Amino acid sequence: MQVRVTGKLVRLRPFQDLEELATLTQVLNTEDQFWGSSWWPLAQMRQGFEQHAMLDDSCWFSFAAIDRLDTPELIGYEVIQLPKPGQLSAEIGTGILKQHWHNGFGREAKQLALKLLFENYALECITATTLVHHRRAIAGLDAIGMRREGSIRRSFFTGGKYADKVKYIITRQEWQRMQSENESRRPEA
Repeated sequence: MQVRVTGKLVRLRPFQDLEELATLTQVLNTEDQFWGSSWWPLAQMRQGFEQHAMLDDSCWFSFAAIDRLDTPELIGYEVIQLPKPGQLSAEIGTGILKQHWHNGFGREAKQLALKLLFENYALECITATTLVHHRRAIAGLDAIGMRREGSIRRSFFTGGKYADKVKYIITRQEWQRMQSENESRRPEA
């Protein structure tokens, strides 16, 4: 499957090379004020990249680069769980460099990931997880039509305390209904 999809603001594409992925990941993993700093060993990243360029179902999550369209620069990644045969659900997540927040890039990247997954796989639903205090992520998930499915109390330790995780979901039927509504609202050419 070709993982390259373009919206009005951003494009999802494969990473060009390991260095591009590693550099972005290092910045995102050290500046994350919500999930906290994390570490991804370069050897493990290299192995995943060399095997499948971070875009297949051999690992739990794949990573697609997010480029701005107005200034062709890498601004983040979309985490996409490409399903294994017979798997009926997948998960997405978004990491955007802080200087590019509040411009709609993350929302559109999530919408493109939904499109990519629902149009290429026989999935029944797609989920996303965030933290209860990450208000912007929650607003973004709400805005793209995902609905809050529930929360897992005190399940993640960050910033010296436990936080609740919040789970969001959208079914294929809900997504298709939204696509139909968006099509009917478009002015005729």
